[in-house]
Amino acid sequence: MAALADEARRKLEKPRLGEAEAARLALDLWGIACAEGTATPLDSYDDANFKLRSTDGPSYVLKVHNGVESARPAFIEAQNEAMEAVRANACLCPVALPSLAGRAVEFAKLASSGERTHAIRLLPFVSARLMAEVLEPTPDVLREIGVMLGRVTNALASFEHPATVRSHAWDLALFSQSVSPLLHAVEDVESRGLVRQVLERFAESVAPSASLLREQVIHGDLNDQNILVSEDLKGAPVGVLDFGDMVRSWRGGGPSLACA
Repeated sequence: MAALADEARRKLEKPRLGEAEAARLALDLWGIACAEGTATPLDSYDDANFKLRSTDGPSYVLKVHNGVESARPAFIEAQNEAMEAVRANACLCPVALPSLAGRAVEFAKLASSGERTHAIRLLPFVSARLMAEVLEPTPDVLREIGVMLGRVTNALASFEHPATVRSHAWDLALFSQSVSPLLHAVEDVESRGLVRQVLERFAESVAPSASLLREQVIHGDLNDQNILVSEDLKGAPVGVLDFGDMVRSWRGGGPSLACA
């Protein structure tokens, strides 16, 4: 399955660069000079992210995309447009900043990437915390998060972009196709049996009704690492991040992934 092959390539083609190279890219492409020693790596599954503090005060996030997404700039442009739609109609969402050349997406070769060119974006750093840092969110906070995620889903309901129609391993609509080939990797017999049962239930209960399920573009990864909450102890939701798993799929897939 092509989607699984892409997923493997994302790990192999994850950008490898240090703080100094990240600061240089920000200066060369966006004209942002970083205060010495302030480039800090941030966690990322497939890409390379750095928090940068500029010499004139504001902080930014430099995002260097993996080789798979870098070869598909239309999907990165789709992310930018979706983020603008969410910011305008749902909640806080950082929007890519124009480079010195006026582009929201730039491209550059890294010292470690050989001839491969990587797509790069610069976004404003949002002063907030990740939901994952709130150890025990209260029922009221969880309810507020649900309301916000509902607004995100509604904001994307009218959003259309051809690049969001894609084969993606994390698309719930492709659950059977993505998971079945990986069953052999579950070494524990009991656990493998549980996964097989879920696949069978999906085939019996969900697949026959798939054509009846509403479709739209969904964020695709609304988990506690991509939900922003306030910096105070209350942890009220304020926004969302990371549209890299965005896909046109079942509308219900968005809240389902968030609940999981």
